[in-house]
Amino acid sequence: MIRGTEKPKASAVSCQGIGMSDDRLPSFLGNENLRLIIFGGKGGVGKTTTSAAIALYLANRRPQKKILVISLDPAHSLGDSFDCPIGAQRTPLVGMPNLWGLEMDPDGLLEEFTRRHHREIRGTLSRSQIFRQADIREFFSFSLPGMEQITTFIEVANMLKSTSFQPSEYDLVILDTPPTGHALELLGLPGRTGKWVDVFGVSLQHYRIFRPAKLFPYSKHKISDPVEEFVE
Repeated sequence: MIRGTEKPKASAVSCQGIGMSDDRLPSFLGNENLRLIIFGGKGGVGKTTTSAAIALYLANRRPQKKILVISLDPAHSLGDSFDCPIGAQRTPLVGMPNLWGLEMDPDGLLEEFTRRHHREIRGTLSRSQIFRQADIREFFSFSLPGMEQITTFIEVANMLKSTSFQPSEYDLVILDTPPTGHALELLGLPGRTGKWVDVFGVSLQHYRIFRPAKLFPYSKHKISDPVEEFVE
């Protein structure tokens, strides 16, 4: 994480390039294997301006790399820094064929996540031997604190995920985070989400042990189960 201490001049950012000498930049920007940069700090220190400037610098320096800069701040100003309209859809930045911008919409992501996975989530909770029906209804309403941030985290993780069958969409993701308190909450999500998934796993244990054995007592093959795959 890089914490800003002085707001860079707005004139440093331009869709045509930036006037920035290499000797004034942190050495880690020379790392060709860099996948994720997070700019954090209190409001007004220049996170967005610096995120945009570094995105432009690296896009110019590494034209073969696909770079995405994302604003996670509820009060987005990334489009202002680039002097280009940017919204909740990934937007190619004018004059930069390898650079895209995105102003994340947590509410929209949560709505899409609910639409895409509501059957698996309902299946997870209905199989549970732990939750009461009231708990199931509360969880399924997605009214629990932090759900929007979790879907934001999942979206960023999916952008960085890379396998031999499906390479990641972008070589580098740059995050312009909200002010410090909200950013720390976001960075703490992996641990909390892991605990939630552990609870799901425990609640499904009875189902795992007994139901597949009753339905397929002689099967030697793994049975596809959308609910189990979702929890995994």
